[in-house]
Amino acid sequence: METKEKTTVQWVQDLIAIHITRKEAAHRLAVIAGKDSAPGAAMLKAGHQSQQFLPALLDELSSYGDAVAAEADRDNDYILLWNNSLASLDQWVAADAENLFKQMEDQLQKIYQHLLEMSADLPPSFNELLNLQWQQLKAGR
Repeated sequence: METKEKTTVQWVQDLIAIHITRKEAAHRLAVIAGKDSAPGAAMLKAGHQSQQFLPALLDELSSYGDAVAAEADRDNDYILLWNNSLASLDQWVAADAENLFKQMEDQLQKIYQHLLEMSADLPPSFNELLNLQWQQLKAGR
């Protein structure tokens, strides 16, 4: 998935950026899909889930000290999916929103799976956080 080795701090920063993006994307896509529709409700739920994940990720980041440089990768596959859609979002219909949302959720799962495969190389606190968030992602909570 990633060719460049990243530090734990960089992964935490990436996840923070991803969940901020997911929150924004979920809300905007839910408007297109129809907030009262089943897909729209699922999108809003995903956005809410990311909002809940952010404090724990920020706490994890703060455990590395105040002098951590901001290095979030805003060119990762997840964020690129969203950014590449922004130019045409105004012309989208519900099916387009549902398709992008599914692609983004699939990519998010790949990122978590990749990180979980690296669990032996990650600090215990971050590994525990990843496992908790992974279980919640799979459960759709």
